[in-house]
Order: sequence, then structure tokens, then C-alpha cells
Amino acid sequence: MGSSRASAVLGVTLILGACSAAPAPTPSASPGASATPIPAPSAEATPTATPFPVRENAEADALFSRTDTCTNPEVGYTVTFPDDWYTNTAIGDQAACSWFTPDFFEVDATGAMPDEIWITIGLVPGIVGYNMLTPTDASEEVEVDGYAGHWAEFRLLDEVTDTEPGEVRFHYVVPIERHGPSLVASTSPDRADGYELAKAVLDRMMASMEFEPVTVEVPTIPDGPTGPPIDGEPVTATDADASFRLTLEAGQDRYRAGQEIDVVATLTYLGPADGVVVRGSSHDLIGFAVKSDDWAIAVDPAFTTDCAPHDMKRNVPVPYPFAKSGGYSPGEPLARFYAAYFADSSLRLPAGTWTITAAGSWYVGDCGDELHERSASVTVVVEP
Repeated sequence: MGSSRASAVLGVTLILGACSAAPAPTPSASPGASATPIPAPSAEATPTATPFPVRENAEADALFSRTDTCTNPEVGYTVTFPDDWYTNTAIGDQAACSWFTPDFFEVDATGAMPDEIWITIGLVPGIVGYNMLTPTDASEEVEVDGYAGHWAEFRLLDEVTDTEPGEVRFHYVVPIERHGPSLVASTSPDRADGYELAKAVLDRMMASMEFEPVTVEVPTIPDGPTGPPIDGEPVTATDADASFRLTLEAGQDRYRAGQEIDVVATLTYLGPADGVVVRGSSHDLIGFAVKSDDWAIAVDPAFTTDCAPHDMKRNVPVPYPFAKSGGYSPGEPLARFYAAYFADSSLRLPAGTWTITAAGSWYVGDCGDELHERSASVTVVVEP
């Protein structure tokens, strides 16, 4: 059963689960790209240990005795829903298979989501985490067609929405890429009279969801310069407060693909005492992140939580040469890139624009006392 759509939609802006279903960005190929794309995870490749957590609801079971399917080609999913319900066809900027309701609805020229909608599915940029949902009543990790995600039931905040404070919403979040975008499927707070049924229907829809196979180009890290090394200018960034200064420097602002990138950070104590003992990761106080502007690649540093002591002297910079830390899932589409990245202690990168960040946090005094956090970033361009 399809919805009736009366007029074109110029643009849609929806909150949280009610998102504009824009297509996920696809990195373009570059000379350093692998010729063989890697498929995204599948349910067969990543079996789940427990059945999908569908809530018991006799009314929802009855609805799903007769079903229909629809496909959102922009996001790339197919979902099963009750045959007695309505969904939308594509019109204007709104992708097909984004809105679901047991009630007939029409769309006016403003493109606003109709009041009749019970469930919305769309994309939001980046990762949607539990910290956005406070206060959260309940949550659980789930797997949706091989992708790790979660559902959460949370109370809306009046700072975030114009609905009544304390209204409850339920949604699923499924990150489609390592650092976003995320698919968000949500119940509408305007349908409070059917909230429990909406949750149960959404459970069954998510259990049925199938994503189209996704392929991504995987850039290759050259073993050495792909051409004559480039001579560039040093680039520096600083982040400081009254007590500490973090400085990050790359030897050049431009490099050749495969040319070793020289990066070092320094942390300096600036306070009134001759020296101070700070507490943080026993490995290093400062870690390094590397992010691409051209690919869905981001490496974040890892720190130990042992809160070990480090002696620092006033105005004596402590150097932290670039070092790699962090991790990745072997099943993710860019796993081959991350494996090659961590296999070499030096920093060599494919062509593109890259942001390198040095960051850390530590305490002055006992652990949990006076917290300091600093972060500094530089951008380097890597030529083919």
C-alpha cells in the first residue's frame, strides 16, 4: 500500500530520527586507490549470537501477517512493513521509503513531515551516541544486517525539541561507515497514543532490514615516494592555557605520496612551580589522530587508563614524536588500509588532504583532581 503525495517537496529538515535521507558521500577514486573494492559487512560474515530483540506484541504480530516491502535507493536499504500501513514514494528531496504510518497522509508544498507519520527512517551525519539521548531509559546493542548498532528509549529535552519536555521516543541507530553517517529509525513523539505499537512495529522492520552491498575504494599506502620528494614549509599549531602548552609541528605542509611525514608534538609546563607531577596514560600523555578529507578514514589514538605519574619541569618542552595507536575492526570495509597503516611505524600516506592531531588529557595532583586537556591540529597535502 503506498501513500498519496499531492505536491513536490523542496527540502526537508527533520530532528533526530526524522532526518533528510540524503545519500552517503562516496569517496572518489585517486591514483592511490585499490582496484578491488571491498564489500561492507554482511549478516553472513558477522553472525549474531542472539535473535534480534523483537518485543512481544500481538497487534504487531497480526499486522506482520500481511506485509509489503519498500526500498530507499538513496540510503540503500529494503525494509518490510505492514501491508495495511502507508509509506512514501520519492518526491522532491525526500527519498522513498522514509515515512511509515497506519494512516493515510498527504504532503504539502512546504515538505514538512505530516502529522500522521508514526515511524521515520533516514540518515544523519556522523555518529549518534547515547550522550545525545539523556536521560536514557533503556538501550541495547543490536546487529542490523551485519552492521553493529543500538536501540535506545529516551526522554526528549526541551532544549532540543519543541515537543513537551519528558516525552519519550524510541529509535535505532546504525552507523553505516566508521565515522558516519548513521541510519536512524525513530518513532514520532506525536503518536503517543500508539507508542508501544510503534516500538513493536519498528522492531520488526529493523529485523527485516537489508542493506544493498556496499563497495568502497581502498587507498593504498605506497612503500616509498611515488615521485621526486617534495620540499614544503613547516606547519605548526599550538593549544595552550595558563599551565600547559601543546605544540604540534609537521616538517612540511606538502609531501609526495609515500614520502615519510615527520611530525612531533611538545608539551610544556608553564605554571608557577619549578616542576610538577602530572598523571595520565603510562604510555604517553599525548596521542596522535590522522583523518582524511578525501576518504572515510580516521585513526583515533588509544590511551591506557592507569593514571601513571610524569615529571615535568617548568618551561622545559617534553617531546612526543609521532607514534601510532588505536585499532580497527577486521570486518570493516577499510580494514586493508588500517592493517597497512599500523604495520609501518613511520607515517606515509596516499594522495589527498590529511589532518593530523596531537591530543591528550592529564591530571595535576591526584587522579581525578585538576584535569587538563589540550589538542592541536595541522593539515598537510599529499601529492600523487
